Amino acid sequence: MKKLLSLLLVLSVIMVYLPNHIFAYNSSSSYSVTIGTQKLPFSDYPAGSYFTDNGKACTDHNNCGAGASYTNEGACNCKCTWNGVALLSTSCYGFANMVFYRLFGHTTYSNTIKVVSNISAGSINTTYLYNLFSGGSIKPGAHIRTAAGHSMIFMGYDSSYIYTYEGNYDSQCRVGVISRTWSEFSTYLSNRSGIAFIEMPNNYPVTSKPSNCTITASDTFVQTGQSVTFTFTQSGASYWYCDIENEAGVRQHVELLTGKYSYTYTFNKEGKYKVFLKAANDVGWTNPYVWVTVSNKKPTATISSNSGAYVSAGTTVSFDFTIQNAAYWYFVVSKDGVRESVELITGKWNHEYNFKEEGEYLVELQTANVNGWTNPYVWVTVSNTPEKPSLNDMKSYYHGEDSLIFKWDKTGATTHYNLYIHKLNENGSYQSFENIFYAESGVTRKLTEGNYLVFIQSTNANAWDSVNSTWAFTNSEIYYFTVSNEYIPTSTIEWNGHMYSLYDYSVGWEEAKELCEEFGGHLATINSDEECEFMFSLVEQGENTRFFLGGTDVNNEGNWEWITAEEWLIDDCWNSGEPNNDGSTEHYLETRVNGWNDVPNNFEYSHGFVFERERPSNVQDLTPTATVEYNGHTYLLFDYSLTWHDAKNVCEELGGNLATATTEEEYNMLLELVLKGTKDDYFLGGTDEKEEGIWQWITGETWEYEGFWRSGEPNNYLGEEHYLKIDTAGVDVANKSLVYRGFICEIEGAYTKSTVTKSGAKLIIDTKVHNITAPYDILIVGYKDNRFVAMNRVPHDEQNSPYTLEGDIDEIKVMVWDGLSTLKPLCDAEEIPSSKWIIE
Repeated sequence: MKKLLSLLLVLSVIMVYLPNHIFAYNSSSSYSVTIGTQKLPFSDYPAGSYFTDNGKACTDHNNCGAGASYTNEGACNCKCTWNGVALLSTSCYGFANMVFYRLFGHTTYSNTIKVVSNISAGSINTTYLYNLFSGGSIKPGAHIRTAAGHSMIFMGYDSSYIYTYEGNYDSQCRVGVISRTWSEFSTYLSNRSGIAFIEMPNNYPVTSKPSNCTITASDTFVQTGQSVTFTFTQSGASYWYCDIENEAGVRQHVELLTGKYSYTYTFNKEGKYKVFLKAANDVGWTNPYVWVTVSNKKPTATISSNSGAYVSAGTTVSFDFTIQNAAYWYFVVSKDGVRESVELITGKWNHEYNFKEEGEYLVELQTANVNGWTNPYVWVTVSNTPEKPSLNDMKSYYHGEDSLIFKWDKTGATTHYNLYIHKLNENGSYQSFENIFYAESGVTRKLTEGNYLVFIQSTNANAWDSVNSTWAFTNSEIYYFTVSNEYIPTSTIEWNGHMYSLYDYSVGWEEAKELCEEFGGHLATINSDEECEFMFSLVEQGENTRFFLGGTDVNNEGNWEWITAEEWLIDDCWNSGEPNNDGSTEHYLETRVNGWNDVPNNFEYSHGFVFERERPSNVQDLTPTATVEYNGHTYLLFDYSLTWHDAKNVCEELGGNLATATTEEEYNMLLELVLKGTKDDYFLGGTDEKEEGIWQWITGETWEYEGFWRSGEPNNYLGEEHYLKIDTAGVDVANKSLVYRGFICEIEGAYTKSTVTKSGAKLIIDTKVHNITAPYDILIVGYKDNRFVAMNRVPHDEQNSPYTLEGDIDEIKVMVWDGLSTLKPLCDAEEIPSSKWIIE
């Protein structure tokens, strides 16, 4: 027989070869059928899956599959009702009808053209069949019904065989792809009394490609039991389906949608599902699809702005997102409660938006599934007035050899920054020293000695100030600081017989070591847990966060030593994981407020240092913060931190004793005195250390007045409180070893002070200071409107003659200065002579 020029069938199968060329289906088989250049849609599926959800043929009474109903009508009639379509059983007609419906959206006998009918058995031979099928009117998918009542689906032919797809082909309820030679097929039809009819749908064959095919979902992240509505668009296909597969590619559901443009499906099991729009005529078709995630997890997300929350009008702001447990999400912008923009941004983790007008905007990240969802959001202020800037890490004092770094953070609605530096001149006013326009954060300047103010200005070229003929600007706070060749400590505290000074100057460890030696001491060392805790509390007062101590292992890695050659007795102060010699360069000890760390000599962060020296042996060198004369006695308020016993000894060396409060009047005077100090509270001369609960004055005075006790005191907390202390709220008791506690001495007689007089426009200060021993210097400090204006230092060898201070000042302070400790008032503020003298 000459080679047919019709469609070529290519079978790629895993099959079992049976008599009469029957390719029997079994559950492990798979195949793909291409006829000519056309791939039939039903060839995508294993035999049997057209009417059973589990993909198996209905080979016995109990194998209809999930979603199909079963009735027992005999061994060969395992009848199923599938998706509302009747007669879809493994009876040959039921199977053929189902396949026909699956291919074309029609049941047999409905909306079809009977291509051929009533072909008698006597008319059928190989030549007749060849002419019938090669004529082109009968295409793959045609329903062939024999006069004896057997139905099959025509799949195609080649020069040797005619191929059909049949259910119940062997009266065993099985489904198979049957190949018969032309002669065998002629005999087969003749033995079944000929052909009753061959039918095809009106719209077959289809030659056009479907187009404009889309599928969208009302939700793509839902919880179990929730329904999703799918909406479709398409043209060029007369019937189509909604196919639902799980993430593994196993089909879960198929729904004919011909004539429908939406479909609602309920997902009852967690998982990820691929939902297709599929057409039977799939010439060049690409199935559009959406993924639906079914999960009972609540979505979580964050949103942040890369440009800050304050910008000028016309600024495009970039937003970053993180999101979990949501299949798609929206970017929503609202102004004054009204939505201005809603954009679907599924799959994006960054989005930009241009804020064109001034106002307050709420920017949210939303999902369509809102179960338990809280929209993450940020506020964005759009204004043409620049946001107020702020200089970072400004301190009060800088050493003359320091290079100052001026840093600030980016502010909203700002196009550039101007940095203004002013210096105090001799007449007491600040004049412009340097103005840096279009300055960049981190600008470095080295300044000469003197007093300065500095501020940063943010400007915005989008807003013109017509009144001042300039662009809009906003100034930072004004910062005042001093540049000096002297090193001035932030704080000095006496503790356990030693003086500790905290320096906030940023230096390397080696430089700090040399400075401390020049000061007559050394970098601080620590040899007890108590001293370690004291050091943590001391550095809390600093402007820096890290301070060098006198420990190093530079001579022998891992073998830490104190520079004083003291024995290294403590290792409990290290931070977790330290020391670790990171980078093999960390050989120097620093302390923070909560632990030690090893660092390089030149560390990336600013370091101060702690200076230590022995307490002066002459207690006459100690300077009171304030004094007051009362009832023939002088009371001296000291801001040095001592234990109760050390404070008692100091007062006795000064010729007095720790102060007593034996009357209500004396107690009230002491309350006023402590207001002039810097400590939280101060030791007094009362104790019950000899016998708990029996309080005595160290002077031997009778203990009668007790109107000073605070509520609930004394209570001997933890069995350690045996010493009297006073603060602005009253008197209570304390442990003798607490660090931040000053003391008040009481001395019989007057306490001599320096004098201050006024002569015309000049201030004349008598610098012959009593009770102060060389080499201490005197500092004469002038102020205007509570701001520092001028400071003059009177060396100790020039204190025998008056000193004149001139300038636009309204206040002076006379202070004692030893080059190490903080400035201390020399005399009382309420009396003349005074440490605070107000110009009339």
